[in-house]
Amino acid sequence: MKNTLFLFAFAILAMMSCEDPVEIITGCTDSEAENFNPNATESDNSCVYARDAFLGAFTGIINCGVLTMEPSDFTLSVTEGLVGNNDVIVEITETPTPFPIIDGFARNDSLIIPESMYQIEVLGELRDVTITGNAVFGANEDSIEGVISVSTVLSGVPLTDNCLFNASR
Repeated sequence: MKNTLFLFAFAILAMMSCEDPVEIITGCTDSEAENFNPNATESDNSCVYARDAFLGAFTGIINCGVLTMEPSDFTLSVTEGLVGNNDVIVEITETPTPFPIIDGFARNDSLIIPESMYQIEVLGELRDVTITGNAVFGANEDSIEGVISVSTVLSGVPLTDNCLFNASR
């Protein structure tokens, strides 16, 4: 009986030692990252996110029909958002009509501002305003161009102002 148990234990140990060791593959393990490696089993902290290319300040010209009346200089600042790895906070400053701080996100080569409601001053009155928009890189990652759509109601009439812009670092 002792010999049988010994042989049984020896056989189990022999089988366990024949198993292939688990291969460790290092890489980016975050599925939100541009360089996500689905085969990676261990993070090497190399993840790159779409928003990283947009972070920083861009200056340029914004052209809205009602909000700015004529092309205007502006600054668009993009900082990291507070939730996901591709979330951003967009600040548009130095325009005749002030914009609110806007939440957005980056995907591939696009900066996207999903439709959201804000209260801002338009033509001297505080109004509910819906803002949406997007931007893409120009020929290189030093310039962006896009549109920000601003919708509100003025004197009972719905109004949408599509603000075209281009800016560079």
